[in-house]
Amino acid sequence: MSQRDKCPTGTSRRSVSRMTEPTAPRSDPRSRRTREALAEAALDLLLERGPENVGIEDVTDRVEVSRRTFSRYFGTKEEAALDFLRRDLARVNAMLEARPADEGLVEAYVAALRTWMRDDEHPAWHRSPRSKAILRLTAADPALGAAFRQLIAQAQDETARVAALRLGVDASRDLRPATLAGVATSGLTTAGRAWIAGDAPDLPEVIEQVFAILHTAIAAVPPRSA
Repeated sequence: MSQRDKCPTGTSRRSVSRMTEPTAPRSDPRSRRTREALAEAALDLLLERGPENVGIEDVTDRVEVSRRTFSRYFGTKEEAALDFLRRDLARVNAMLEARPADEGLVEAYVAALRTWMRDDEHPAWHRSPRSKAILRLTAADPALGAAFRQLIAQAQDETARVAALRLGVDASRDLRPATLAGVATSGLTTAGRAWIAGDAPDLPEVIEQVFAILHTAIAAVPPRSA
């Protein structure tokens, strides 16, 4: 593995404080294929060799592109390996934004999750046999775990933005969008952890159970007294 890709601690030199967006147009099919190929290669290599034995040059060699090309799409190999999750969370938020305006936010979020999980044209990540393996690895590898947490945080911020639009409020002044986004994201990650542990049923069933608990808990909160 190239030492240029590693700090003395074993983590990437480039910070994972932000997820890199592609500089090439998203509508460009060639650009999209390159990004997907790099993400697939990173995911495969991390599972095959372990994160500590993979450098960015290993990923680029497998795809036969330059390091510069990699940097157009990703900052780290961890970010590339988790791109499937970033893509699916973006799809969920897009589906949330498209839900009918008269739905409650949590109900709309659950409906978006159901649409995402049932999409046969673009199967959700939980249908891939590799998804459990790579997500379990995030708990063991610090750099991969940091990339995962940053990805979830960015998805939650986008959920809050959509929530503010649906509620017609200014998110900088109204706490409801951020609070509801936190509840929705927490529900999804809780379901995901239970499913990844291996003792839970299929992810859609776990998600339904978790959000049923959340709905009951929210309904049980007494109204604020005058």
